[in-house]
Amino acid sequence: MDTLQKAVSTVATTKLLTSAGGHKDLGREHAISCGARPLDLGRSRGRLQLNIALRYEIVARPEYPRTERFKVSTRWYQHHVLTADGREVALFHWHPVTGHGPHIHVGALESGGLLTPRSHVPSGRVPIEAVLRFLLTELKVKPAREDWRDVLDECEFDFRRFASWLGHPTLDKPTTATPQP
Repeated sequence: MDTLQKAVSTVATTKLLTSAGGHKDLGREHAISCGARPLDLGRSRGRLQLNIALRYEIVARPEYPRTERFKVSTRWYQHHVLTADGREVALFHWHPVTGHGPHIHVGALESGGLLTPRSHVPSGRVPIEAVLRFLLTELKVKPAREDWRDVLDECEFDFRRFASWLGHPTLDKPTTATPQP
């Protein structure tokens, strides 16, 4: 959870909220979010908001060394990029119980009716670090800290190192190069 908070600190100073027991209770689903209101990214062009919702489980791995004995396993996520008045820009979802794989909903997109906000555009799983990088580089959100590139690289490296859904843990650096503005 500390890594996730550190990643979010690249765009906002708001503290994420974790459900009771969310730092230590094993074997049950926990939630982390920005609370009842999305994060205000007022320092951005066009005043954007980000709503983060993620469910996870803390999993014991007794066969691993002590420093890696426990890991956070994502169960689903919904990360919403919104305009200041609540219109959808991009929604990054993974909620496996619905039968949809990881996908993105796009809002306010001129596609001649081909895509609607209800369309499920396949995406693969998208870590929050990639969403934050998208906000900073593509949507021109002003960073809340100067070292945001290094912070996101470090956090995404940690995330990918323990990601079981990649097929195997990888020690490769993040594959998304951060473009220079």
